[in-house]
Amino acid sequence: MINVVEPYGYFYLITFPFAVIGIWELSRSKRYKTTSLKLLLLFWIGASLIIGMLQPVNFNRINIIFIPLISCIAVFISNLSIKNRWILPGISLILLVACSLFMHDYLGNQYLSKKPDKLFH
Repeated sequence: MINVVEPYGYFYLITFPFAVIGIWELSRSKRYKTTSLKLLLLFWIGASLIIGMLQPVNFNRINIIFIPLISCIAVFISNLSIKNRWILPGISLILLVACSLFMHDYLGNQYLSKKPDKLFH
């Protein structure tokens, strides 16, 4: 059983590169120095990847990585918005469109036909 709505995956397709770049920026950034929060996020991601390699992955086991990935996406967007003030509204608009498309697919006719006819007997 898959716990995602295709083609969106766990996150939107556009946010995966944001997360990877955010991890890279977090690990290299002198802005964050060696703070405990930076180390927590990096070790959390590392531990999540190790668990993902040692155990069969499903949504319930790999959800340990979601919070640090969302944090790394925020680091990337924050660093971009410092360089250009129009980045944040642009990315917000893109994510709003992606959320709208997801909600349309999730709540649309495609998934209504998969629900059971009778919820209560």
